[in-house]
Amino acid sequence: MQLLRHLFSDSSTLAYRNWKVFTNFLIIVSCIAISIETVESIAIKYEHYFKGLEYFTVCIFIIDYLGNVAYASKRLKYIFSFWGLIDLLSILPTLLQSFNLLGFQSIKLIRTFQVARMIRILKMLHATIEDAQSSRSSANPIKTNLKIYFTGFFMVTMISSTLMYYVEGGYYTKEALEAGQAALDLQTRLRSSDTEVEIEKPIFMPVDALTGNNIPEDKRFFTSIPNTIWWSMLAITGNGDMFPVTLGGRIIACITYFLGLILFGVLINIVGKSIMTNFFIDPSSPTMSTSKHELLLTLIQQGWIGQHEAEVLSNLSLEEINRRMRIIAKR
Repeated sequence: MQLLRHLFSDSSTLAYRNWKVFTNFLIIVSCIAISIETVESIAIKYEHYFKGLEYFTVCIFIIDYLGNVAYASKRLKYIFSFWGLIDLLSILPTLLQSFNLLGFQSIKLIRTFQVARMIRILKMLHATIEDAQSSRSSANPIKTNLKIYFTGFFMVTMISSTLMYYVEGGYYTKEALEAGQAALDLQTRLRSSDTEVEIEKPIFMPVDALTGNNIPEDKRFFTSIPNTIWWSMLAITGNGDMFPVTLGGRIIACITYFLGLILFGVLINIVGKSIMTNFFIDPSSPTMSTSKHELLLTLIQQGWIGQHEAEVLSNLSLEEINRRMRIIAKR
């Protein structure tokens, strides 16, 4: 029981950290598997492997959720908290789909479950935030910031590509095209029965339900999540050779571009601090201590401060000494 308590509630133990690493690894693998499942040829060939991986992942997540509930200091608060709901939603779609708890299995419902399963990626963000807030991350803040950045990059890429595949790519999936063509053929036969003139068989053209715009074949880019991931990565970095044509797709694209700007700003900040720390500034180095000593010595020689003031200022950082000297110089 003590081991389980350490595993789910004591972030200072090795067991807790190893469990988080294991669950994060499963999240990454399962998200990649969900993406590859949208490639029809691969999904059919390796269907049993995908199902086995999904069931194993969900079993681990169920253990994680029940453990977090059992060892939470305030169970109800955890269950209805944001992260508690995320933990629940990471397993709920698979359970509903597997046991058919809703009583029916339509194609649209199954695709919705596929999208909802990607919510589990937020579990990894939770673990990354916990790691950043812990005391063990303070020794290397740059490494912690890079973890947060790459977690955010992976999360934005996977979620945006999944949403784009569902919202825009849903108009021209194999099932949607076949259903649309069948409905169009039926309409054509009904019109042909009213006249002796044979009507040429038309080809179904998907139409954006919000704008009424057609989606031509050469604009159907988002046929699988892996294809859409390429678009998402280019969108985050400010480039792109594919673009959405539906209103819903364009809204997702705008949000993705905006998040890409935020991630780019975060990366520039991390890289800038890393360069300054490793190549130019090292507060713990003897050079920095010598610079402070030389500055105080110069101030004493110029008569700006006395020996007592120098002793007081020696306990401050170099930046604080410079700030106070600037204030004195303005007087």
